[in-house]
Amino acid sequence: MFAFATSLHSPLALTKPVPLSPVRSTPLTFPAPRRARTTAPRTTPSAFVDPWSISPDTLDLIAGQFFAVSLFPYLVFLHYLAKPNVRCPKLALFGFRFLLAFVFATIPAGIYAKVHYHDILANIDWLHGTAESLLSITNLLIFFGFRGAIQSAANSALPETTPAASPTPTSLKSFALPTAAAAALLLASVHPEPTNALSIPTWVVHVSSVIEWLMAMGLVWELPTIAPSTFVPQWRGLTWAMLPLHSSGLMACTFHIFYNAPSVGFLVVMQAATTALGNALCAAAAYRIHRATLGQGASPAAALPAEERSGSG
Repeated sequence: MFAFATSLHSPLALTKPVPLSPVRSTPLTFPAPRRARTTAPRTTPSAFVDPWSISPDTLDLIAGQFFAVSLFPYLVFLHYLAKPNVRCPKLALFGFRFLLAFVFATIPAGIYAKVHYHDILANIDWLHGTAESLLSITNLLIFFGFRGAIQSAANSALPETTPAASPTPTSLKSFALPTAAAAALLLASVHPEPTNALSIPTWVVHVSSVIEWLMAMGLVWELPTIAPSTFVPQWRGLTWAMLPLHSSGLMACTFHIFYNAPSVGFLVVMQAATTALGNALCAAAAYRIHRATLGQGASPAAALPAEERSGSG
């Protein structure tokens, strides 16, 4: 009993049960992570934005269009230059026609450089040098063709007992000395170069092509003076027409001096534009020669080189 009474008067027995309140479930939320601030400086717009800037791909496209268009006036030039009354030396005419071999050789060479090497033709030295050698051969044929005509005209103007002095030594010296000087200058300026730099043989081909063309221009200018009965004064207009083509070669060399950098890609566009201009002017000059010599017939035998006179006789 004592134990029972004690249990009845215990605080636990006298306390009423307290109902429990329902627990509300609240979703847990986490703060969003903050981005760390970068220490990179803000890029401010430049003070001057060039609105005429063109991408290198666009420059290549423009140059390609100029080169393609330049072919049509050159074909017109060949058409009038081949007229019998124009009296163009056969070897020089063959040289002008041989330029088409250079043009059509650069097309597959450029495609092969793009597909196989993923680069432009000017950066692949062995392909570039091989194609440019055809241009050097072209200019040599043109030069020797006009030189032979001048030599034959000079020989026919003198008595048979007094042979005319051959211009070959002087011509070869004037051709070889600048080429050798350019090669020596290139060898003297040896310094670390990028992988797309032109090799010495390719540079020699480029320099010789420019000099050969310049010398051919000088021979064309002398034609009406040495053989006025055969070559009309309008032939000197062809010299002026060949000048933009000479400028085109100089621009190509300048582009290579700067290692074909995209920053000077505008030189390729200028080269193509002057090529198109020069071909158009050559076509006009050949047409003027054709109009001035209508009714004169074919070239007299005295104005042709010896090998051409023997073939025609």
